[in-house]
Amino acid sequence: MKNTSEHYNSDAYLSYFKDKVGGLSNCNRAEKIEKSFKYDQFHIGGVAATQKLLALMGGAHGDCVLDVGCGFGGVARYLTYSGGFKVFGLDLSASYVSVAQSIDKWLGFSDQISCERRDICDPQLGVRDFDWVVWSHLGMNIENKDLALINCSNAMKKSGKIIIYDVLLSCAVGGGGATYPLPWASMPCDNHANDLKSYKNSLLKAGFKVIYIEKYDDILPEILENEVPLDVPPFAGADFRECLVNLRQFLAQGIGAPWFIIAEKM
Repeated sequence: MKNTSEHYNSDAYLSYFKDKVGGLSNCNRAEKIEKSFKYDQFHIGGVAATQKLLALMGGAHGDCVLDVGCGFGGVARYLTYSGGFKVFGLDLSASYVSVAQSIDKWLGFSDQISCERRDICDPQLGVRDFDWVVWSHLGMNIENKDLALINCSNAMKKSGKIIIYDVLLSCAVGGGGATYPLPWASMPCDNHANDLKSYKNSLLKAGFKVIYIEKYDDILPEILENEVPLDVPPFAGADFRECLVNLRQFLAQGIGAPWFIIAEKM
Protein backbone atom coordinates (compact mmCIF):
# COMPACT_ATOMS: atom_id res chain seq x y z
CA MET A 1 0.00 0.00 0.00
CA LYS A 2 3.01 2.26 -0.54
CA ASN A 3 1.34 4.14 -3.37
CA THR A 4 -1.70 4.83 -1.20
CA SER A 5 0.30 6.37 1.65
CA GLU A 6 2.25 8.49 -0.80
CA HIS A 7 -0.92 9.63 -2.58
CA TYR A 8 -2.49 10.74 0.70
CA ASN A 9 0.23 13.18 1.67
CA SER A 10 -0.79 16.82 1.90
CA ASP A 11 1.55 18.93 3.99
CA ALA A 12 -0.18 22.05 2.67
CA TYR A 13 -3.57 21.18 4.15
CA LEU A 14 -3.00 22.25 7.77
CA SER A 15 -1.95 25.74 6.72
CA TYR A 16 -4.91 25.93 4.34
CA PHE A 17 -7.33 24.84 7.08
CA LYS A 18 -6.03 27.26 9.68
CA ASP A 19 -6.05 30.13 7.18
CA LYS A 20 -9.73 29.41 6.44
CA VAL A 21 -10.91 28.71 9.98
CA GLY A 22 -8.35 30.51 12.12
CA GLY A 23 -9.23 33.83 10.59
CA LEU A 24 -12.59 33.72 12.32
CA SER A 25 -11.16 35.60 15.28
CA ASN A 26 -14.52 36.88 16.52
CA CYS A 27 -16.10 33.43 16.62
CA ASN A 28 -16.50 31.35 19.75
CA ARG A 29 -15.46 27.68 19.72
CA ALA A 30 -18.85 26.38 18.59
CA GLU A 31 -19.03 28.81 15.67
CA LYS A 32 -15.50 27.99 14.63
CA ILE A 33 -16.16 24.24 14.73
CA GLU A 34 -19.37 24.52 12.73
CA LYS A 35 -17.68 26.64 10.07
CA SER A 36 -14.72 24.26 9.96
CA PHE A 37 -16.89 21.46 8.56
CA LYS A 38 -16.90 23.26 5.21
CA TYR A 39 -13.19 22.52 4.90
CA ASP A 40 -12.55 19.13 6.51
CA GLN A 41 -15.08 16.66 5.04
CA PHE A 42 -12.95 14.69 2.57
CA HIS A 43 -15.60 12.71 0.66
CA ILE A 44 -18.26 13.14 -2.01
CA GLY A 45 -21.00 15.44 -0.76
CA GLY A 46 -18.94 16.99 2.03
CA VAL A 47 -20.77 17.84 5.23
CA ALA A 48 -24.19 16.98 3.72
CA ALA A 49 -23.05 13.38 3.31
CA THR A 50 -21.67 13.34 6.87
CA GLN A 51 -25.00 14.62 8.18
CA LYS A 52 -26.75 11.79 6.37
CA LEU A 53 -24.26 9.27 7.75
CA LEU A 54 -24.97 10.47 11.30
CA ALA A 55 -28.73 10.33 10.69
CA LEU A 56 -28.43 6.73 9.49
CA MET A 57 -26.50 5.85 12.64
CA GLY A 58 -29.40 7.16 14.72
CA GLY A 59 -29.33 8.36 18.30
CA ALA A 60 -26.40 6.61 19.92
CA HIS A 61 -24.99 9.29 22.21
CA GLY A 62 -21.89 8.04 24.02
CA ASP A 63 -21.25 5.06 21.75
CA CYS A 64 -17.65 4.28 20.84
CA VAL A 65 -16.75 4.52 17.16
CA LEU A 66 -13.80 3.20 15.19
CA ASP A 67 -13.23 5.57 12.24
CA VAL A 68 -11.25 3.52 9.73
CA GLY A 69 -9.28 5.66 7.32
CA CYS A 70 -9.99 8.77 9.40
CA GLY A 71 -7.90 11.07 7.20
CA PHE A 72 -7.76 14.61 8.59
CA GLY A 73 -10.38 13.69 11.19
CA GLY A 74 -13.31 15.63 9.75
CA VAL A 75 -15.87 12.84 10.12
CA ALA A 76 -14.64 12.03 13.64
CA ARG A 77 -15.00 15.65 14.74
CA TYR A 78 -18.49 15.89 13.22
CA LEU A 79 -19.66 12.68 14.91
CA THR A 80 -18.25 13.82 18.23
CA TYR A 81 -19.61 17.36 18.05
CA SER A 82 -23.04 16.62 16.53
CA GLY A 83 -23.62 13.05 17.72
CA GLY A 84 -21.89 12.80 21.09
CA PHE A 85 -19.73 9.83 20.03
CA LYS A 86 -16.30 8.95 21.33
CA VAL A 87 -14.06 8.22 18.36
CA PHE A 88 -10.84 6.35 17.77
CA GLY A 89 -9.43 6.97 14.30
CA LEU A 90 -6.79 5.16 12.34
CA ASP A 91 -5.20 5.96 9.01
CA LEU A 92 -2.33 4.67 6.91
CA SER A 93 -0.99 8.17 6.15
CA ALA A 94 1.33 9.58 8.81
CA SER A 95 0.80 13.03 7.31
CA TYR A 96 -2.98 12.79 7.70
CA VAL A 97 -2.79 11.50 11.27
CA SER A 98 -0.43 14.30 12.28
CA VAL A 99 -2.76 16.92 10.81
CA ALA A 100 -5.82 15.32 12.44
CA GLN A 101 -4.13 15.39 15.84
CA SER A 102 -3.16 19.04 15.39
CA ILE A 103 -6.68 20.09 14.42
CA ASP A 104 -8.25 18.03 17.23
CA LYS A 105 -6.02 19.80 19.75
CA TRP A 106 -6.59 23.22 18.20
CA LEU A 107 -10.39 22.86 18.25
CA GLY A 108 -10.53 21.18 21.66
CA PHE A 109 -11.38 17.58 20.71
CA SER A 110 -8.35 15.78 22.16
CA ASP A 111 -10.32 14.38 25.12
CA GLN A 112 -12.99 12.85 22.85
CA ILE A 113 -10.98 11.77 19.81
CA SER A 114 -7.73 9.87 19.47
CA CYS A 115 -6.09 8.73 16.25
CA GLU A 116 -3.11 6.62 15.30
CA ARG A 117 -1.22 5.63 12.20
CA ARG A 118 -2.40 2.05 11.68
CA ASP A 119 -3.27 -0.26 8.81
CA ILE A 120 -6.73 -1.85 9.01
CA CYS A 121 -5.23 -4.88 7.24
CA ASP A 122 -2.71 -5.35 10.07
CA PRO A 123 -3.46 -8.71 11.75
CA GLN A 124 -2.22 -7.26 15.07
CA LEU A 125 -4.88 -4.55 15.07
CA GLY A 126 -6.37 -5.83 18.32
CA VAL A 127 -9.87 -5.84 19.81
CA ARG A 128 -11.34 -2.66 21.26
CA ASP A 129 -15.08 -3.41 21.64
CA PHE A 130 -16.47 -0.64 19.44
CA ASP A 131 -20.21 -0.08 19.00
CA TRP A 132 -19.75 1.24 15.46
CA VAL A 133 -17.20 1.15 12.69
CA VAL A 134 -17.30 4.06 10.24
CA TRP A 135 -15.79 3.28 6.84
CA SER A 136 -15.92 6.41 4.69
CA HIS A 137 -14.41 6.44 1.18
CA LEU A 138 -11.93 3.78 2.19
CA GLY A 139 -12.62 0.66 0.15
CA MET A 140 -11.34 2.22 -3.07
CA ASN A 141 -7.85 2.00 -1.51
CA ILE A 142 -8.07 -1.53 -0.08
CA GLU A 143 -7.47 -4.53 -2.30
CA ASN A 144 -8.04 -7.14 0.41
CA LYS A 145 -11.42 -6.02 1.72
CA ASP A 146 -12.10 -9.47 3.18
CA LEU A 147 -9.22 -9.08 5.64
CA ALA A 148 -9.99 -5.44 6.39
CA LEU A 149 -13.63 -6.22 7.20
CA ILE A 150 -12.67 -9.24 9.32
CA ASN A 151 -10.42 -6.96 11.37
CA CYS A 152 -13.27 -4.47 11.69
CA SER A 153 -15.56 -7.24 12.94
CA ASN A 154 -12.96 -8.39 15.46
CA ALA A 155 -12.74 -4.84 16.82
CA MET A 156 -16.50 -4.60 17.43
CA LYS A 157 -18.88 -5.60 20.17
CA LYS A 158 -21.33 -8.40 19.52
CA SER A 159 -24.16 -7.01 17.37
CA GLY A 160 -22.10 -3.90 16.63
CA LYS A 161 -22.64 -2.21 13.29
CA ILE A 162 -20.52 -0.94 10.44
CA ILE A 163 -21.63 1.94 8.23
CA ILE A 164 -19.93 2.21 4.88
CA TYR A 165 -19.99 5.30 2.68
CA ASP A 166 -18.02 4.42 -0.41
CA VAL A 167 -17.76 4.77 -4.16
CA LEU A 168 -19.04 1.58 -5.79
CA LEU A 169 -18.57 0.63 -9.41
CA SER A 170 -21.45 0.14 -11.81
CA CYS A 171 -21.84 -3.51 -12.80
CA ALA A 172 -22.66 -2.44 -16.35
CA VAL A 173 -19.61 -0.20 -16.82
CA GLY A 174 -17.01 -1.65 -14.47
CA GLY A 175 -13.92 0.38 -13.66
CA GLY A 176 -12.89 1.06 -17.25
CA GLY A 177 -12.91 4.50 -18.78
CA ALA A 178 -11.80 6.44 -15.71
CA THR A 179 -9.34 9.31 -16.12
CA TYR A 180 -6.56 9.65 -13.56
CA PRO A 181 -5.62 10.93 -11.09
CA LEU A 182 -8.75 10.44 -9.00
CA PRO A 183 -9.08 11.63 -5.39
CA TRP A 184 -8.27 8.10 -4.14
CA ALA A 185 -5.86 6.86 -6.81
CA SER A 186 -3.03 8.33 -8.85
CA MET A 187 -3.17 5.52 -11.40
CA PRO A 188 -5.37 2.52 -12.31
CA CYS A 189 -3.33 0.01 -10.29
CA ASP A 190 -4.15 1.98 -7.12
CA ASN A 191 -7.91 1.93 -7.74
CA HIS A 192 -9.53 -0.90 -5.76
CA ALA A 193 -13.16 0.18 -6.04
CA ASN A 194 -15.62 -2.72 -6.28
CA ASP A 195 -19.28 -3.20 -7.14
CA LEU A 196 -22.09 -3.76 -4.66
CA LYS A 197 -22.13 -7.54 -5.07
CA SER A 198 -18.42 -7.80 -4.19
CA TYR A 199 -18.93 -5.64 -1.11
CA LYS A 200 -21.85 -7.73 0.10
CA ASN A 201 -19.83 -10.92 -0.36
CA SER A 202 -16.89 -9.48 1.61
CA LEU A 203 -19.21 -8.39 4.43
CA LEU A 204 -20.77 -11.86 4.58
CA LYS A 205 -17.33 -13.52 4.74
CA ALA A 206 -16.42 -11.21 7.63
CA GLY A 207 -19.50 -12.25 9.61
CA PHE A 208 -21.80 -9.31 8.86
CA LYS A 209 -25.46 -9.21 7.84
CA VAL A 210 -26.35 -6.32 5.53
CA ILE A 211 -29.38 -4.46 6.91
CA TYR A 212 -29.47 -1.28 4.81
CA ILE A 213 -28.35 -0.25 1.31
CA GLU A 214 -28.85 3.09 -0.43
CA LYS A 215 -27.40 4.59 -3.57
CA TYR A 216 -26.74 8.22 -2.66
CA ASP A 217 -28.15 9.85 -5.79
CA ASP A 218 -29.28 13.00 -3.97
CA ILE A 219 -25.86 14.60 -4.05
CA LEU A 220 -25.06 13.98 -7.72
CA PRO A 221 -27.01 16.84 -9.39
CA GLU A 222 -25.15 19.46 -7.37
CA ILE A 223 -21.82 17.94 -8.40
CA LEU A 224 -22.65 17.38 -12.06
CA GLU A 225 -24.39 20.70 -12.68
CA ASN A 226 -21.55 22.84 -11.29
CA GLU A 227 -17.96 23.26 -12.39
CA VAL A 228 -15.19 22.36 -9.95
CA PRO A 229 -14.19 25.62 -8.20
CA LEU A 230 -10.69 26.99 -8.56
CA ASP A 231 -10.15 27.16 -4.79
CA VAL A 232 -10.33 23.59 -3.50
CA PRO A 233 -8.77 22.19 -0.31
CA PRO A 234 -5.39 20.51 -0.96
CA PHE A 235 -6.61 17.16 0.34
CA ALA A 236 -4.35 14.85 -1.69
CA GLY A 237 -2.01 14.67 -4.64
CA ALA A 238 -0.06 17.36 -6.41
CA ASP A 239 -3.16 18.83 -8.04
CA PHE A 240 -6.31 17.95 -6.15
CA ARG A 241 -8.47 20.10 -8.41
CA GLU A 242 -7.49 17.84 -11.32
CA CYS A 243 -8.57 14.87 -9.20
CA LEU A 244 -11.98 16.48 -8.67
CA VAL A 245 -12.42 17.29 -12.36
CA ASN A 246 -11.74 13.64 -13.16
CA LEU A 247 -14.11 12.51 -10.39
CA ARG A 248 -16.88 14.66 -11.86
CA GLN A 249 -16.35 12.92 -15.21
CA PHE A 250 -16.25 9.51 -13.47
CA LEU A 251 -19.66 10.16 -11.90
CA ALA A 252 -21.16 11.71 -15.05
CA GLN A 253 -20.19 8.65 -17.11
CA GLY A 254 -21.84 6.34 -14.59
CA ILE A 255 -18.61 4.45 -13.90
CA GLY A 256 -19.38 4.58 -10.20
CA ALA A 257 -21.50 6.32 -7.57
CA PRO A 258 -21.55 6.86 -3.79
CA TRP A 259 -23.48 4.32 -1.71
CA PHE A 260 -24.34 3.80 1.94
CA ILE A 261 -24.29 0.29 3.41
CA ILE A 262 -25.05 -0.68 7.02
CA ALA A 263 -24.25 -4.17 8.26
CA GLU A 264 -24.63 -5.79 11.66
CA LYS A 265 -22.15 -8.20 13.20
CA MET A 266 -23.70 -11.65 13.47
